[in-house]
Amino acid sequence: MKFGMRMAGTALATGGLAIGGALTSAAAPVPAGQSGQAAVAALATCNRTLNVVTPTRYAVLPAAADLECQMGIGSAGPEVTPLQVSLNRCHGAGLTVDSIYGPKTADAVRLVQSKAGIPADGIYGPQTRRVVYWLFSNGSCARVLGP
Repeated sequence: MKFGMRMAGTALATGGLAIGGALTSAAAPVPAGQSGQAAVAALATCNRTLNVVTPTRYAVLPAAADLECQMGIGSAGPEVTPLQVSLNRCHGAGLTVDSIYGPKTADAVRLVQSKAGIPADGIYGPQTRRVVYWLFSNGSCARVLGP
């Protein structure tokens, strides 16, 4: 699956507490009413990780130029690992952490999406990032919110 790009400024927060500075890039908004595959196709593919840091802890999240990125079945690499680890530790997914976004990772993402009341398509993107509880360095799990 080939994806286009959409990048936007991001301010990271968890529980209302700002935990990172603004990350800015050129904006190319997704048209209103666009969802599912069409909205995902407008996002950059996650191709690295980014540390989200607070004064007392940090979490590693998938990223592209910023946290506004997407992954789906067929994605592979170190950017998949923090999602699989967090799905296991914070959501009880029971995945094999193999850095491959396969059907079982998609099913675990779909379950988190469904429980959060967002479209359950099994594709990781900004809306899913906001509802996943991420494993932080101190062993706690928290959401990482943003725009």
